Order: sequence, then C-alpha cells, then structure tokens
Amino acid sequence: MSYPSNRRCLSPVVAGLVTLTVVLGSSLAGATEPRRPAGRSAPAVSVPAALQTVEDCVELRAYVTDALVDTLLGHRYGSYGWWDVAWSGGGGGVGEPSDYSTTNNQEDGVDEMDIVKTNGTHLFVAREESVAILESWPPAETRVVSELPIVGSRQGLFLRDDRLAVISSFWVTPEQTDLGWGGTRLDLYDINEPANPLLVRTIELEGWLLGARMIEGSVFLVLRTWVPTPDGVWELAWRDDIGLPPNDPDLSDEELQAVLELARSILTPLVADIVAAMEIEDLLPLLRDSVTGADEGVPLLQCNQVYRPSVRDEYSVLTVVHLDLGAVDLQTTPVSGTGVLTSGWTIYASERSLYVAQGPSWWWWMPFLDSFGALDTAIHRFNLDPGGDDPVGYAASGEVPGQLYDQFSMGEHEGYLRVATSPSFWGWWGEPEEPGTTVTVLQDDGAGLMAQVGQVGGISPDEQLYATRFLGDRGYLITFERIDPLFTLDLSDPTDPRVVGELEIPGYSAYLHPMDEDHLLAIGMDGDEEGRLTGLAVKIFDVGDLEAPTLVDDYVIDNPEEGWSWSEALYDHHAFTFHRGVLAFPSVQGSWTEGWRVGLIVLSADVEEGLLKLGEVSHIDMPGITQGEQPWSAIVRRSVFIEDALYSVSSRGVKVNSLYQPEIEFAEVPFAELDPTPAPRAGER
Repeated sequence: MSYPSNRRCLSPVVAGLVTLTVVLGSSLAGATEPRRPAGRSAPAVSVPAALQTVEDCVELRAYVTDALVDTLLGHRYGSYGWWDVAWSGGGGGVGEPSDYSTTNNQEDGVDEMDIVKTNGTHLFVAREESVAILESWPPAETRVVSELPIVGSRQGLFLRDDRLAVISSFWVTPEQTDLGWGGTRLDLYDINEPANPLLVRTIELEGWLLGARMIEGSVFLVLRTWVPTPDGVWELAWRDDIGLPPNDPDLSDEELQAVLELARSILTPLVADIVAAMEIEDLLPLLRDSVTGADEGVPLLQCNQVYRPSVRDEYSVLTVVHLDLGAVDLQTTPVSGTGVLTSGWTIYASERSLYVAQGPSWWWWMPFLDSFGALDTAIHRFNLDPGGDDPVGYAASGEVPGQLYDQFSMGEHEGYLRVATSPSFWGWWGEPEEPGTTVTVLQDDGAGLMAQVGQVGGISPDEQLYATRFLGDRGYLITFERIDPLFTLDLSDPTDPRVVGELEIPGYSAYLHPMDEDHLLAIGMDGDEEGRLTGLAVKIFDVGDLEAPTLVDDYVIDNPEEGWSWSEALYDHHAFTFHRGVLAFPSVQGSWTEGWRVGLIVLSADVEEGLLKLGEVSHIDMPGITQGEQPWSAIVRRSVFIEDALYSVSSRGVKVNSLYQPEIEFAEVPFAELDPTPAPRAGER
C-alpha cells in the first residue's frame, strides 16, 4: 500500500489547527465529474466566519499557504510557541416485546451514536475490542449469539432495522495505510440473522470522529482530519539564514506588528513553493471503500467542492460524512460530501439542520491576532435532506459571544437557534471580559447570515455554566460556583428572550431531562452552603410556573467517609435512562477506608410521589475480564429497559433483573470467555 512521502504526523497543537471539511453533498463513490457542494454560495456578509466557495486548486493552495505562514508566525513569535510537538492534549414474556427504551437523544427523531443499541429482541454492545450481539428476549434466556471484531478503538453503533453500523477509530503507521496517521472506520452489517451477521461493506475515512447523528436512516459522521504539514515547513520558523527578524519579548505592539509583516513577506514565497509541490490528496482528506477493491485512498473532495471563510482561519479538516444506512443496497449507496476550510468543535442537529460551532483554538492565543481574549464562537448551519439528492447544503453562518459548554448549549425551535455561552472556560488565565452567561437567538435570514434577533446576557456573573436545556419556547440554565442556580427563560418571543425565574440550592446539576411539560429531572452533585460537594444527587424541579421554579424532591447518595462519588451520567447523557417513570444511572463510590462500591441505581421518579429507590444492581460479583478483578471493570456503563426487565451493561457483561424489583435477577451473561470471529462478507455464504 503506497504512502505519500510528505504525509506525516502533526504536532497535536497543529492537529488542533485542522481544516474543517464537512463532507455531505456530492457523490464520492465512483464519482468522476466534480461539482459544487449543494446549497447556495455564501454572500459577503458581515460575519468574519461567513463561507464562500473555493473556485479551484490555485485558490486552495493559496489559502493553505497563508494558513501555514500564520501558524509559523505563531510558533516563532507567539507567547505559546514553547508548546511544540511534545504537547499532548468518548419480567419475562412470550413473543416479541412491545416496549423498550432507546438511546437517550437530545432531539426526537435525531438518533445519536452510542455503545449500546437494542431493537427489543436483541442487544448490541460495543465492547473495547468487539461487538457482542445478545438475544435479549425472553429475559431469562438472554445469551450471546454472535460477536464481531472491532478494528481499532471503539466509538459506537447505529442500528436501523436489520442494519448495524460499527464505528471505530484507528491509529496506524505510514507503512500500514495512506490515510494519514489515523482515521475513522465504518463496518456495515446485515443483521437479518443476528446469530449470523454478514459484513456488507467497510469504509475508511481520514479523520478522527467528533460526533455522529442518524436521521431517517441517514448517518452523518463529523470528523476532524489532521492535515499533514509538508516536510520543510516547520524548519522555516527557526532558520536564521533566510532573514527572519529575532523574537524579542520586549517589543511594543507596534514594533511586533512590523516584525510580523517582515517575517510574513519572507516566509510566504518559501511556503508557497512547498505547498505547490504537494499533491491534492495531501491537502484534502482521503477515503477508502471496500466496494471499489482499491488499496489506496482517494480524495473525498475536489478543490471546487469546498467552502472557506471570508476571513482566513486555521487550515484544519472537520469531515462530516453522509451515508444512507437504510438504503436498499448498502454496497451501492454513495458516500457523499462537501467541505469547509475552517475549524469546528461542537455539533448539534435537529431533524433538518446541522450546526457546527467553531470555538476558540490555539490560534486565539497568538499575539498577532487582534482578538486575543475575545473568545467568540462562529456557528455554521447546513440544511439536511435525508433521502434527498443533496443530503446537506451549506446555508448560513453567524457568531455568538463567548464559548459553548456542550451540544446542549444549542437548541433549535421553529427555525430559531438558541445558543447559551459563557465568556471563558479558562478562569486560570484571568477574569472574563464580560460577566455571566449569555443566551443568543439566531435566525437564517435566507441570504447566508445567521442573524442575531434576540439576546439576554449577564446571567449569573462569576459562575460557570454547567447545564443547558432548550425545550420548545422555554430554556433552562444551571450555573455553579458555591450554589446551584436554576434559571428559567421565556423564549416564546425570539426577539425578546427573558430570564423570568431563579431557584438557588446547594450543589449543581450537570444534566437536565424533561419529565413532562412542567417538570425537569436532573442529575448532579449535592453540596453545602460553602460550595463543598457532598455526593451524587438526583432532583425533580417543578417549572410549571416559570417565574417561580421549585424543588419537588431530591435523592442524594452521600460520599463515603474520606471518599467521593461519581457517575458517567454527569458528563454523558447516554448513561442516563428514564423511561415509563423509572430512572437508572451508574454510580461509583470510592473511599480510602470503605473501599469501592459500583453499580446501577434504579429510582422511581414521579412528579407526585417524588423519588423512591427501587434497588441497585452490582456487577462486582461477575468474573472480570482484561482488568482481572479490579472494581472499575464492574462499573456499569449503560442500562436498557425491555418491558419490565432491566438490562445493565458493564465491561464484565450483562445482567438482567426485574425493573421494579432489581434484587430479582433473571440472567447473567459474562463477557469473559467471548472470542470474536470475523463475520463473512457479502457473497461469501
């Protein structure tokens, strides 16, 4: 397998400066004629990150040259140039069940990748090195019926009817692949017979997975590709024989700008010569597809199939790949794409829009940028048309002040995007310029601009945003420093978002989940008036009266003596299962004096009766696997409800218990002795 000589590992600092390529529009499988990405070209609007099409490879090379020169200037003259390549920085019954829980998704109709999926009759569990397929009905007869190997590092699964997509990341050496130094792999299976799955197709994509969504069977993978820096570029920043002025920390701002302009004039032609010698496949991410039979990767895009910001950003690649998992023939359904030359970090999707938020990166810290400390976030919107000829088309861009906390910081309703931001996460670099959290409402104006139509700011100064949830025409924020204020927002008028209520209680909530229109279920940490965190806590909030939210009930798991408590549900909502009035979540407690206690906590959650513990399921007594008998291998990662049966999943295996009486165990399925074997490919049977 060939490997381009100038395709080499990047500094992780520069890996943070990767091209944002959102791959979604044009057919790549077998395509010979390049065409423009779907959607309209971005006009010259007053948003620095607004996008416009790249005309040809000449413009692409010029953009790469300027971006690389900016990177070199930052390393030679930047305050953080010392962070070089060494820096390193997710009951029983008969027949088939009629009710079961699914992945806890942010939006209805938008499925999210996860490590456990179910269709009621079977469980699909993505372990570290394999996927275990279990027959899960009836509960007492739960057993592993087949197992599939995972190539690389497990990421997650999508399940659509009798199709299973297994997604993993791989890290390789130049001798092993031409897809850079790592990428993302999709293995697509026909699981019409779960005991005999059939491998239909394997797709390898250059880039590391940032997120994934599935809408009506259309899968969108968002990747970040580490574009190679050609040989000789890094050396230019430190060569003293080409006339570069020295780096003098005592220069005034005016003198520094003069030095930078001189250095730029020297470096630009030298870098341009190096970039001109690069192959196009070294500037754009590559794809390899088993249906073509080719060993070498081919470019995902042509030069004129990408967008770029109107104001130059770092050269980095974020790739969103579209594939129809529900297609009649998985072997012929195309992989499709378009590209954007900018950065991106957080994604959010509604049923018809994909948003990529471009937060601050290493470039924001370089002194030659005028906006040092001005941590604004650009957001790009793409139209989604699952099943259409053009699955995605670029629509518009906008900006909001500050930074997003996570995907729940964005939420769309009736064409308006609401975004919650904080001035800065980086409190140890100084006080933020603007106090408090801000909620901004954006709307696509139809001409390429995500225009601000409303905003409310200054919410809870001096406190960090911990959780956000936008539900219909309401919004909810959690901030924390020593107490946990829950703020309620009236978003019914997009032009006039208002904070209308506040509730202060000790501790904080990390995730907010709707119980019904007037109640929220929350998981977080309890605390005291001094801000000390005292244990895991689940709370029910009554938000029926937005102006006067109240705490209905709470359930607290106190920290053990000289110990602590934790749950994966604090940072990953997929570990939080709420269905038919029952809540299950993982719990971990550790103490120097009392040892470890790990398990799944099961609560009844009712707006009238409050929170009542139904029981607990522990995997500590199951045989260990790779970690032997270490307790962390018994930490429960996920839970699934099928009818009145509770399925808990850990690295050690699956337990099946009664949902309402968890002390009753129906089945135990250890993973210790599983030995995955490759499934036959299509046509081999």
